[in-house]
Amino acid sequence: MGRITYKSKTQLSPRLVAVLGACALAVGLVSCGGEAELDGAAGAVPATAVATLVANQGFTNFVGDIAPKTAGAIAPPGLGGGVLTLDGEPEGGRVGGLVAALYQPCTSVSGSETDGADNDGVPASYGLTYNCQGVTDNAASRTRVGTYKVTDKDDTAYGILAGFKFEWDVTDKGTYFTGRQYESIYRGLYEATTTSTTVTLNGDYTLSTGEDLENPAKATTLAFKSKHSTTYTPTDITQPFQAGSISISGFYKVTGVMTPQGQTTPRYELEVAFEVSSSNLTYNNVGLQNGSLTFKDGSGNQIVYTYLNGVVTRQFNGQNIQ
Repeated sequence: MGRITYKSKTQLSPRLVAVLGACALAVGLVSCGGEAELDGAAGAVPATAVATLVANQGFTNFVGDIAPKTAGAIAPPGLGGGVLTLDGEPEGGRVGGLVAALYQPCTSVSGSETDGADNDGVPASYGLTYNCQGVTDNAASRTRVGTYKVTDKDDTAYGILAGFKFEWDVTDKGTYFTGRQYESIYRGLYEATTTSTTVTLNGDYTLSTGEDLENPAKATTLAFKSKHSTTYTPTDITQPFQAGSISISGFYKVTGVMTPQGQTTPRYELEVAFEVSSSNLTYNNVGLQNGSLTFKDGSGNQIVYTYLNGVVTRQFNGQNIQ
């Protein structure tokens, strides 16, 4: 098997339009930062908002990240890539990335990004600390503070078979020179643990964004919180994402104001926590193949994704979602 480079390959805009998901940002709930624990379903999702919710990038990222991806599995949700290092262009040169060259003068490094004997692109221990206040570029004045750390649990075993942990607590905020204000927060942990027969990914994180904060009538603030566990039982543990079955359980919360993509109305104000569960989910190297994934809110409403030979049908309380 050839070397896979798990560095950031997608641009992460500091104006992230609610990707957070597992977190996308999926967004899982974190106990750090003074937030309440996410430990059950609560609230109710309005029927009128369901189509907008399931089309939102944060929600779709959470669902999409359940499907196996060899490289994608070694990436913290919502952060736009894998092991984010300070190695310059192209991964390190994007204004929006966590390793953007813009922030290098005010970023300190702990550990080493040097890979170990396994040659899998994941360093044994590597961390970044940001203390960037009022950094200017040709578009905005930006602030970034916080920490990001990645750990390879076994630097002699390749990739996800070794296990890894991402821990991050990063706040981005700023003002564009047109007067628009934004804020994005990424906080939590994402951890892989592998046994002789299974790979388990545990997420406990919060991803949130705010846009147009200077204008209360137009502002959108949206947070996804996720606390969940996904276990793969591969047909062949040495090729964990080629084929097998998946079990997922946990909770997923959406809070804030949501509008249809590219629109300013209607504005849906949401505060709902779903219990997430699966039934007979199977996968191959393309994605989810058969079985179902269910989001149940605190009032018993259910959003259900049903997979049949790789084709998905989405329903809300038994009715197809248009």
